[in-house]
Amino acid sequence: EYSELRLANNKLTSAAAEEIAGAISNDKSHLEVLDLRGNNIEMEGAKLLGEGLGSNVYVAQLFLSHNPIGGAGAAALCACLAPTNAGFSSVSVLDLRHCNIDDTGGESIGLSFRGNTALKEVWLCGNHLGDKAAGALAEALQNERCMIRS
Repeated sequence: EYSELRLANNKLTSAAAEEIAGAISNDKSHLEVLDLRGNNIEMEGAKLLGEGLGSNVYVAQLFLSHNPIGGAGAAALCACLAPTNAGFSSVSVLDLRHCNIDDTGGESIGLSFRGNTALKEVWLCGNHLGDKAAGALAEALQNERCMIRS
């Protein structure tokens, strides 16, 4: 049984992300690492991956850096990983470097991280975050349930 799926630096699109999301949503895959860095996954693909991960209890590391998911895609992904979601996400490492995330998207990410006890590492460098994102992320870090290491 495979525990890692590494598909970095291919030409995968949101259509491929949809297929992967369907495969991981039922927990039959038992994947612990999902590496999709350097592809062409956009907002819709990020949203679908989030929906798949929202009910997955195995994937602990998600690498999406260098995909053009944008602020809306990152916000949709992280909303599915939020503790208020009906399911439970076990993602503890989230790599969103160089994903074209704007300040509004970064703010949404910070809001979704409040009280998340699974996330321990989040990488957001190389985006377009500003004051709103920094404030929301700082507030999330101050929550006593937040486990993200600063």
